[in-house]
Amino acid sequence: LAKLLAAYAALFQPPRAPHKPKGDVTQPLIQAVNLDEEEAPEELSREELESWRQNLKGLAIRFREGLNEC
Repeated sequence: LAKLLAAYAALFQPPRAPHKPKGDVTQPLIQAVNLDEEEAPEELSREELESWRQNLKGLAIRFREGLNEC
């Protein structure tokens, strides 16, 4: 009787799209990481460091100008 009442109540519910998982459900949610082995970071060239510095400087100036507009 409970199943019959639940099925009857479901008739009055709006139609719903079937739920699809967002990611690949076969992959593990947590991935193990070994912290003992340190990877050697790649050395950056002076030109690349200077370009990053200039980009950061430009962003800081734009941010300050944006604060002054308020």
